[in-house]
Amino acid sequence: MSILPNEAVLIESRTARQQYGTRIDVLEKVRTIPLLPDSLHVTTEGVAAYFDVAIEAIKSLVKDNRGELEANGYDVLTGQELRSLKALCGITSQARSLALFDRRTLLNVAMLLTQSEVARQVRRYLLDSEQAIRDLETEALARRAAGGPLTWTWFEACAVIRQRYGVDWGENMLRRRLRTAGVLRQSFEPKAAHKGLFWFTGSAWEVHAHAVPELLRRAVETDRDLRAFQGIQMRLELDDTFRLSIEGGAA
Repeated sequence: MSILPNEAVLIESRTARQQYGTRIDVLEKVRTIPLLPDSLHVTTEGVAAYFDVAIEAIKSLVKDNRGELEANGYDVLTGQELRSLKALCGITSQARSLALFDRRTLLNVAMLLTQSEVARQVRRYLLDSEQAIRDLETEALARRAAGGPLTWTWFEACAVIRQRYGVDWGENMLRRRLRTAGVLRQSFEPKAAHKGLFWFTGSAWEVHAHAVPELLRRAVETDRDLRAFQGIQMRLELDDTFRLSIEGGAA
């Protein structure tokens, strides 16, 4: 299996791998991840199946790179933690320990594993995405050289966010979250207090390049708050259902 020069850098350099450590979105684009029922973890067997390699190949890779993998989510459960996971996931194995990989660890493996076509596809996807962002940056700089500001369209901003921060949102999702965060109006135009983060071309609003991290921070905080609220709301609904069932039984 031939390895391109830029792939070789990724395989050989931990610093280069760290650059792509948040891009877990690429994994599902290449292949479905065989997650446990907790939707968070993959076993060693699952990792081997994802990459179409022998289990021993994954065990050997872990042995050679354990420190890096542990820094990226690799863990071995024992005792009560293992019993709890077995109960949650319906695992019947009597093993006294279980090695687990999360999505970030799986991506780390993809950047290290040389004898897997699937791993190669993941690396190529990462590198092609990076080149696409560089092309966007070149075009944006050309617009700036022609006298315009350094800005992104919403499509370009989402591509930059996906590549730089690993958040795989489309234009509609990003704009909805920013509207909920109070940055945008219902019409998706920026509110007066936030217009400095955007540039009006005469026909559309674009995002200043320097504003992307701040806008993403606001959007992610809003998304987190909404998810927390949904969780509380579900628990309240369950409490109401339980209360009504008790009251019905008492009647």
